[in-house]
Amino acid sequence: MMLITDPLVFSQVIHQKSETMRYGNVYLLMPIGEPGSLEMGWDYSRLIAMKEFDPGNGDASAYAYLTIDVAW
Repeated sequence: MMLITDPLVFSQVIHQKSETMRYGNVYLLMPIGEPGSLEMGWDYSRLIAMKEFDPGNGDASAYAYLTIDVAW
């Protein structure tokens, strides 16, 4: 099990070729609830795809995630 928080590092790890390493299901952890509230929690869903978008305004890239349950 791995927890990778940086989308760029995640992409590099997933696309790395290896004879000894295989991946099963990949899950996206998502915060649920209001940030900072006592009811704040976490949910997860199996990741289907991830796409990088350049906003074109000088800001850092944004990422869209498609999971089996929801798109972010």
